[in-house]
Amino acid sequence: MEPQDPRPAFAAALRRLAPLTDAEVDALHAHARRRTLAAGEYFLHAGDRATHGALVLAGALREYWTLDDGGERTKSFAAEGDLIGSLSDLLSDAPSRSHVQAVTAAEVVAVPWAEVERLAAASAAWTAVARRLAERLYLAKAEREWELIVLDAEARYTR
Repeated sequence: MEPQDPRPAFAAALRRLAPLTDAEVDALHAHARRRTLAAGEYFLHAGDRATHGALVLAGALREYWTLDDGGERTKSFAAEGDLIGSLSDLLSDAPSRSHVQAVTAAEVVAVPWAEVERLAAASAAWTAVARRLAERLYLAKAEREWELIVLDAEARYTR
């Protein structure tokens, strides 16, 4: 069975961020690479340089940190239609603090962050995409901060 063409899902995810023409989508899609991850396989290891973000086509991934004692703290999950990648690690150009791991078998379309930055520097539409990504991350972080400050552990777990 031939794998389904990921371009429509890729284009739809980008267009949820900003109105992009087919040519603008194609400019990034030309650099996109489909990856299949087995459950437990890593998209990004802490200590490696983060170079790619991805759209989840199928399955689930999580971004997490490892504590000094070996414990783990999950930052976020991503499922079909979600974007995944450690933006802070992509922006820092330092070794990643985060792991991104497939929780289930997963399929993603990975794109080089350098290409997103190049497009954003050259195009108002891609600048809007980058801004919307930053806004979404900010809103998620603000929500998490509110939960940590206002809600007790049981209420956070319930949410």
